[in-house]
Amino acid sequence: MSELDGTSQPDQVAARSANRIYGLLVVGAALATAATGTKNRWNVFLDAFVVAMVYSLAHMYAHLVEERSRRSTPLSSHEVRAIATNAFSILQATGLPFVALVLTKVIGVGAATSVTIAMWVLVGELTVTSWLASSQIRPWWRRGAYATGATALGLLLILLKIVTH
Repeated sequence: MSELDGTSQPDQVAARSANRIYGLLVVGAALATAATGTKNRWNVFLDAFVVAMVYSLAHMYAHLVEERSRRSTPLSSHEVRAIATNAFSILQATGLPFVALVLTKVIGVGAATSVTIAMWVLVGELTVTSWLASSQIRPWWRRGAYATGATALGLLLILLKIVTH
């Protein structure tokens, strides 16, 4: 089922949650591989933001092509906005890690430690987002398994940071 063919509100929320999880993983990978020894935290964030922006635009374009190929008429502006809104949730994943980078700068934490803290914030957000996105899953332990899987992916990103630095 496509994003535009009458999906319900819960389906739209699920799609945005999935995109946000994807965005968190993309941002986490960008933060994990950032060379903090040669960049300040602003450049690290900017790199992660640009990567998330490119992925958001690529996601949006792919869905525009998909939707356009299903029909013989152009998409309406409402349909294009719906696709863009879903793709934007990938970019929103930069929010809390950026706040963590700013707050750690304010309290005087070094750039490398700030990135590590931002990554732990990202792991927490990944866990909570996965838990909330799986609200329809019963029993509770299956829902917990989804959140645990997301947490494991986040921890793999932190491991990637440790291995690459």
